[in-house]
Amino acid sequence: MKKTIDAIKLVRQIRDDNYEKTKKMSREEQFTDIKKRSAEARRKFLSDLRTTEGS
Repeated sequence: MKKTIDAIKLVRQIRDDNYEKTKKMSREEQFTDIKKRSAEARRKFLSDLRTTEGS
C-alpha cells in the first residue's frame, strides 16, 4: 500500500504552528527567529549532505 501525503493539510499545519510561535513577537523578533531557524536548518542540511556523500 502506497503512503500518501495530504500536502494542503501539511502546509496549513506548518503555517498554524508558525503563527502560534510568532503571534506575540514584534517584526524584528520574527525576523531574528526566522534567521536563527534557517541557519539551523542549513547546518543540518549540510551535515546530512556530508554524511550521505561519505557513504
